[in-house]
Amino acid sequence: MMLPGFASDSIIITEPVWTGERGKQVKTYPAQGSVVSPVIVQDGSTSPTFELRDAVEIRKVVFLNPGVSVSRHARITIDGRYYRIYGAPHVWKGPAGIASHIHLDLVDWEG
Repeated sequence: MMLPGFASDSIIITEPVWTGERGKQVKTYPAQGSVVSPVIVQDGSTSPTFELRDAVEIRKVVFLNPGVSVSRHARITIDGRYYRIYGAPHVWKGPAGIASHIHLDLVDWEG
């Protein structure tokens, strides 16, 4: 299955490069990622953070065509802003058991 015809957004998926540093695996992101289109991008909820600072959590929801390669460590860029995948990518299946789309919950913070 594919996303519906009104899917007209695009995102950039940047997978990390893992390197060993002082016995630990550290991820860095290359300057270039892969442009993925068409996708559906929707605003998620925002919520203030009350941890002794003025901050807000910003969320987005993205729907990708099945078969797009994306790990839970990927950085997602939408309109120049970087988002982290909250949790892991979810493959949704239709009634026939065939992959319908990939669902990403994204999060970023301000403040």
